Amino acid sequence: MVSGQALLRELDLQGRRPRAMSSPASAAASDIERRLQDLWEEVLGIDGLGVEDDYFALGGSSLQSVKLFSEIERRFGVPLRLTTILAAPTVRALAALIDPRAAMARSSVVPLRVGHQGNLFLVHDGLGETLLYVNLARRLPAHLSVFGIEPRRLPGIALAHASMEEMAAYYVEQMRSVQPQGPYRLGGMCAGGVIAYAMAAHLRALGEPVEVVTILDGATPQAPRRTGRIAKARLASLRSLMQGHSEHAAQAGTALTLLGALAGKVWGALRYECLNLLQRKSAQLRFLLLQSLVRRDRSWPDWLPELSVAQIFSALEARYQPPPLADVAVLLVRATEGAGDDTPYRDIYAGDDFGWRQVAAKLVLTDVAGGHASMLQQAHVDSLASSLLAHLPAWSETAVRSAT
Repeated sequence: MVSGQALLRELDLQGRRPRAMSSPASAAASDIERRLQDLWEEVLGIDGLGVEDDYFALGGSSLQSVKLFSEIERRFGVPLRLTTILAAPTVRALAALIDPRAAMARSSVVPLRVGHQGNLFLVHDGLGETLLYVNLARRLPAHLSVFGIEPRRLPGIALAHASMEEMAAYYVEQMRSVQPQGPYRLGGMCAGGVIAYAMAAHLRALGEPVEVVTILDGATPQAPRRTGRIAKARLASLRSLMQGHSEHAAQAGTALTLLGALAGKVWGALRYECLNLLQRKSAQLRFLLLQSLVRRDRSWPDWLPELSVAQIFSALEARYQPPPLADVAVLLVRATEGAGDDTPYRDIYAGDDFGWRQVAAKLVLTDVAGGHASMLQQAHVDSLASSLLAHLPAWSETAVRSAT
């Protein structure tokens, strides 16, 4: 151990526990499998793993999966979705997806929980992920199969769609490979709810019935926002700053220090607004190129910074006008508590319906515990599941038994 790297490796090896499975460990059959096997042992802290060992049987957690897929992208140069671990929970299965062509060709529909009667399709959020729905899937009735719908990707393009309508049509095509005929049950968190609504409109245009669209704290692109939120937050920050200095007013130079701090706050706000404007303009120009590339099924140029899922969806949403749906039930689930990135949309948008009453004739509102994102997390997901079953009784086990 003559280097820091060697010392860290030795500490890592000493901290691992031995594999505790009755079946023999399967040996790696390729270089990719060997490298991936080493990575699993490192992330899970287990020595002597086999390439056919199940990730969840080994005690792998969702937090560890984030590190695992981050390292896969860093070491192999292949970005895989977090939900890949559900469909490929072994080293061998994951190794088969390390080939970028295989990863890009996979279906957008991934099983989150398999039942035996009825399907629910939940569309990815604004970051392109569906793993956030796993907690909810586990709390819905066992007969119900829950599927996630994930973005179509091209090399260098994280969300390969040129318009919301084209994305909805593609996702409907993917969904119908699992369920050829309606009625369909759709839903999604925030951006996913908007996409699910667009999918419902496409299905109705095809003559297919849609039972319900469940929108989890999502708003229409045209929904008016509450005014003055950012200004109030900045004023509160200034008041806090001035109050802190007033408590030390006896100190020499306090007034000068206060003026300097205020100037720093103003400069920071101006700098943020200018950078934000430049970033938006850059994203808008790159999105025009993306539209052309996607429609020709071309890859993103290596020399140009890529657009994130959030940037692409923002551009798609800005160009989308949800059409009226008179005969589809729309359930809007509103978060009630949270701050920062978890702020409920009721604190952001002016209306109680976030714009959906303008287009959805059969709109129902319900409130659940938690914030914009945390409603799906462990602490609050029971409230969400209970509310869905209360408003959608046809999903329950009792309703299924009665129908059969």
